[in-house]
Amino acid sequence: MNQTQNRNAGFSGFGKEVGRILRNMKVFWSLAIVMGLIIASTFMGGCKVDPSVVKDTFASIEDGTWEWKEVQKFQFDIKKADYYYNIDVNLRITGKYAYSNLWMIGVLKGEGKSDTLQFQAELADETGRWLGQGNGNVLTYRIPYKQNVILKPGKYEFFLKQNVRTEKLGGVTDVGIKVTEASAIL
Repeated sequence: MNQTQNRNAGFSGFGKEVGRILRNMKVFWSLAIVMGLIIASTFMGGCKVDPSVVKDTFASIEDGTWEWKEVQKFQFDIKKADYYYNIDVNLRITGKYAYSNLWMIGVLKGEGKSDTLQFQAELADETGRWLGQGNGNVLTYRIPYKQNVILKPGKYEFFLKQNVRTEKLGGVTDVGIKVTEASAIL
């Protein structure tokens, strides 16, 4: 064996090894792509939008202090006349909120309707344990405002203000509204 053949003898197995590695990498990446597609389709399937939700939104309260004169305004459109609707108030508070309840005034206007309601949100039980959902320092509440109400198709406005005797109500970070189709009118 001459010197050139001797040098190439060490590389003859090298080409086979590279080929095996490349085939294994091709299999690996094919499996990775398939797994990625399966995972993505699982998450995409789990992120379906609930067709019964007309509006679900929050508005931030500046500096986490809801002033007595501050009115939050929300707009929504009703498209279907053959359903009852539920209207709920969304609320987020922090541990800095000083009371076990929150009084509010809601005004619903639109399509010949003007309705004002003073209502109370119970935020803690008699032992002081918060009733909201969440982890850490922020708790979220969904408070029923009007349930199974008939709304004509059209544009509506919902106005919300706090009605606690404290002029500057600390610990309230966000308020909002959720409007959903309830049941069909038979």
